[in-house]
Formats: sequence, structure tokens, C-alpha cells
Amino acid sequence: MYTIKTISDYHRIASIPAPKNPLISVIKVPDINFDYNKIWERFAFEFYIISVKRYVNASVRYGQKEYKHDNGIMSFISPNQLHSIKSSTSKNKKNQAGEGYMLMFHPDFITGLPLANHIKSCNFFTYSLNETLSLSLDEEQDILRIFQKIAQEITQSDVYDQDIILSQIDLILLYSKRFYEKQFLVKIKENNLLAQLEAILNNYFSLKKTHLTGIPSVEYLAQELHISANYLSDVLKKNNRPKYPTTYSRQNN
Repeated sequence: MYTIKTISDYHRIASIPAPKNPLISVIKVPDINFDYNKIWERFAFEFYIISVKRYVNASVRYGQKEYKHDNGIMSFISPNQLHSIKSSTSKNKKNQAGEGYMLMFHPDFITGLPLANHIKSCNFFTYSLNETLSLSLDEEQDILRIFQKIAQEITQSDVYDQDIILSQIDLILLYSKRFYEKQFLVKIKENNLLAQLEAILNNYFSLKKTHLTGIPSVEYLAQELHISANYLSDVLKKNNRPKYPTTYSRQNN
């Protein structure tokens, strides 16, 4: 696995100009050069990335699954997550990365600041890539305006620029929480997620698996539903449901 340690390293590898600030950068996605490089087969970053993309012609592998970016999606990457990129067979390599923006910031940029704690509370940095945030056109424009504001502030050099940038990143996280909560309600309705969960639990207890493995964990249930554990937990919180293993524990004692 290749680890991209700094934002400057990413700029160099992607053949784009060096960042104005080594700890934070906003990149226009079409500027990224996706020419073949073994680095992209298995890699990780040592910094955070928040992306808004559309029309991506390369698929990204997260863990054991491969995903393609559709129109108007937002994704979140935390340091040291494993990724790989499979380039499209299209001859038009310049457009492989699609359109949109990427915000990158190093943990050192937020160390010891309230934003560092806020990010720790944002479970969507640990979601799988198939759980990216689908944006409406209005939502996408709201986020892109903040990205553009951050890009503008990076070029400033005064006593206010960092505080303004931090407040804008914080605003992105708040918007993302709002948008995800709306998406949870849609997913619950469209995918019948809660009914699937009930069926898994009913089967688990009917087979009396508790005698062998105990109460099913959130991780087990998420694996059965093919979603990440934190995503399932957040969906249940939004639906105001108690943790199912605890509920069934009382019923089966």
C-alpha cells in the first residue's frame, strides 16, 4: 500500500500546481491527472478529504467493493482509509476524474481546535463509499459555494483567514448532517431497511444463535444488511429506535 502523507505529495502525484497552504487545499476535480500509476491500485491518505463530484468515469474500490460516482454526490475520507482506483477504458483520460471540487486538510490544521472534536462526531467519515451523500441541485450549490469561499480564503494572509476557513469547514459538516438525515428517511422508505432488519433479527433468534454467539452486535447486523455499522447506527438514531440487540435481549431473557 502506498501512503500519500501530505497534501503537497498529492498535488505532485496528480500533476497539479503545489498548494498555496501545505495544510489545506481546494482542488478542481477536472485538473486532476488520472494517467496510469500503480500508486492508485492501493493507497491511503494521511489527511481528510471532502469531495463533491459528478460525471466520474473511474471507479473507486473501498475495502472489497467497487463503486462509481454518480451525479451530485458528496463523499468523506478520513486519514488511513484504504482505497484503490480503477480507471475507465475510455480514451478520454482527461475527463476521468469528472467535475466538482475536493477539499483536503491535514489533521495538523485542526489539532487542538473544536473542529477536531466535531469531526470525531461525524460518523459519515467512516461510511462505505456506497453510502455517499446524494445531493439535490440546490444542496450541491450550497456546498460548492462554501468550497469556493474556502479556496478564496486560502489565498488570503491575515489574522482572520484560518478562523474563517475553520468556520466554513464546520458549516460543511453541519450541512452534511442535515442532508444525511434527510437521506436516511428516504433510504428507510425506499429500501425497507427496518423490515429487513426485523427479518434478520427474527431469523437470528428463531435459530437460537444467542446460545452460541450471544446477542447480535450492530456490526453483525450491518454486515447482514451490506451497510457499514456506523451508517446503521445513525439510521436507527434518526428513526428514534433503540438499539435492536438491547431490545431483543430483554425479550429473550
